[in-house]
Amino acid sequence: MKKWIKTHSKLLVLCSIGGLGGFLIILVAIFTVLFFSNNRCSDNAGTSDTDISSGFTGSWTTQGTEAYKNAKATFEFWVSKGMSGAQAAGIVGNIGGAEDTGFVLDQKEIGGGSGGGLYQFTPYTKYLNDPKSDKSWSVVNQGEVVMSLEPQTVSSFFSKTKNSSPGDAATDWMNMYERPSEKVRAVTNSMRRSAAEKAYELLGGANISAKDSLLGDVTETSDIGVTSDLQNDSKTCSVSSDSASDGTGEVPKGVRDKIYAANEIPDSLKPYLLPINVSDARGVSGKGWSHPGGQCVDYVVSEATVLWNNTQSWSLGNGVDQVNSAIKFGYAVKDDKPHKGDLVSCDGTDPSIGHTWMVGHVFADGSVLLQEQNYPGKSGDDMGAPLTWDVAVLPPYKDGAWANLPNYGATLNHPVFAKPAHGMKK
Repeated sequence: MKKWIKTHSKLLVLCSIGGLGGFLIILVAIFTVLFFSNNRCSDNAGTSDTDISSGFTGSWTTQGTEAYKNAKATFEFWVSKGMSGAQAAGIVGNIGGAEDTGFVLDQKEIGGGSGGGLYQFTPYTKYLNDPKSDKSWSVVNQGEVVMSLEPQTVSSFFSKTKNSSPGDAATDWMNMYERPSEKVRAVTNSMRRSAAEKAYELLGGANISAKDSLLGDVTETSDIGVTSDLQNDSKTCSVSSDSASDGTGEVPKGVRDKIYAANEIPDSLKPYLLPINVSDARGVSGKGWSHPGGQCVDYVVSEATVLWNNTQSWSLGNGVDQVNSAIKFGYAVKDDKPHKGDLVSCDGTDPSIGHTWMVGHVFADGSVLLQEQNYPGKSGDDMGAPLTWDVAVLPPYKDGAWANLPNYGATLNHPVFAKPAHGMKK
């Protein structure tokens, strides 16, 4: 709070001249920034934990300013990749309307979070560690890293919004790439849309049509997940095996109340894992990640894509939203209790954001093998290790809840389940 006031002291003085009304407006702005800054177990693999960034001056709309130059360069980058003026304006509108309104290239997440950059990569090291990154935080390089991290998202956005207005493109980019919480969507959607319309007008978007040949095959030309070298390396270990049938087997001795990284899983537990698994960047072979990243959603979407029949990668919502998202796309249907291969959404540390994971197995006594990403110290962005996952054995699911569990506390409360609509691969 002190840092924000110090940074914006001139603005406060100017507004105070206008009397109490101006001062109250600033207080509302401060409250909005602080209230909506949060951490999320997000599908937003490529965006910030912060849902509203700093910079209320709107200087990016003033020609000659550094912010304007960066906004224009961002627009031109996406146009160079084949997007229409409306599509590129939709992306600019998300940045200029909510994510990094000052178009500061290396903008750190307001409130002290871990995000950074025009697209609020979370954590900011996601940008720095990507193979496409030159660590410059330039407009062009940040765009290239977005395409490297989420090729399917970019391709889906391109296909869906070819004939959209700038405002609709802004909403779709918010939902498909930024993926903020529901409360932040409600507050910021109109700002994103308005900024997109302004960018469209300022930057001549009406004269620019989409070019299919440039982005139509983005998913085939981008690097997705772990490289084939890792998957074929004779030194890597494997967790895949003939998976046991659901409702069978005794929980191996000594595994309860423990969290195992994928490269730590004891041999006694491996037969109960899902029959097809994504790779783990710590040397565990498996399938490539269709939705690369370090959040819980990245793992679940990638795992469901390789495990479920007739399923493609999707990008919609946070951990709490994934059951409904999979159902919305036609890949899943509701389940009333956990079964092998189910996708689960639950409260997480913040119920508005939630957590998501996969059911690896249900043992004879009803105990459930959980497979997930982003458990503190074991996998994911929490420990700076994207493309990793972990497992744990939970007690039987009874009376519609797991409560006060060792290692998880109340984070698995209020679970909902979805099973694959078209069956599971074996």
